[in-house]
Amino acid sequence: MDPVLTGAAMVIAGKLIRLVELRLRIRALLQREGLHHHLLLSAASTLPPGASLRGRRPDGSLFALTTPSDVAG
Repeated sequence: MDPVLTGAAMVIAGKLIRLVELRLRIRALLQREGLHHHLLLSAASTLPPGASLRGRRPDGSLFALTTPSDVAG
């Protein structure tokens, strides 16, 4: 095989491997985001009326849980 063709094939194979790696990373990220979204929806659906959910995720986003104070005195 010609050295130029061998080099070109290696470059193409390397780029293809990077593309597959990127696709797998994006797929894993989307799965994590979907699970996180599902968890937040499940938690929010169990909150009493007037409560809110917020906090901080590893990426820097925030969320926290606040509940109304219904203390009848």
